[in-house]
Amino acid sequence: MVIDADKIGHSVLLDKEVCSKIVETFGHGILNEDGTINRKKLGEVVFSSPADLQFLNSITHPVIEDRIMESLKEWETSVDVAVIDAALLIEAGMTKLVDKIILVVASREVQLKRIIERDGLTFEEASKRIHAQLPIEKRLPFADYVIENNSFCIKELEEKVKVLWQSLSGLRGPSSLL
Repeated sequence: MVIDADKIGHSVLLDKEVCSKIVETFGHGILNEDGTINRKKLGEVVFSSPADLQFLNSITHPVIEDRIMESLKEWETSVDVAVIDAALLIEAGMTKLVDKIILVVASREVQLKRIIERDGLTFEEASKRIHAQLPIEKRLPFADYVIENNSFCIKELEEKVKVLWQSLSGLRGPSSLL
């Protein structure tokens, strides 16, 4: 089972109570015409102000953690392994939810290129988002395993994950997660 914290984070922005708190703080200018939160507009605000980002995280992270816990409880009797895919696991203080941390790292240049391509951001916008994250050097002490991912070849990353998975699972064979 894989729990995608980013997808949960997106769904949390649709929660009426969460949305209300965010709009109360950041104003109606962050809303789409249909009343939902415009993530790009909200990002422009919070990634320009560490205090605003911290406040947003204080609203969303507890709800995200609760939803992750709900998923874990729902699946606890039917799966042997759960993977939480969470870019902000350490920053959000959610390391207590996991037994092992696998840190996937890439150079700042690669991170910038990927976020610009994925999200259609400017170099400045992408830089602000990366700068808002805990630097790799401060994440490393939390990591039980590190995978370097500077390649733009997904097959190369998949192979590294497969090797690590096989070593962690005692060479039980291929995982359905890969």
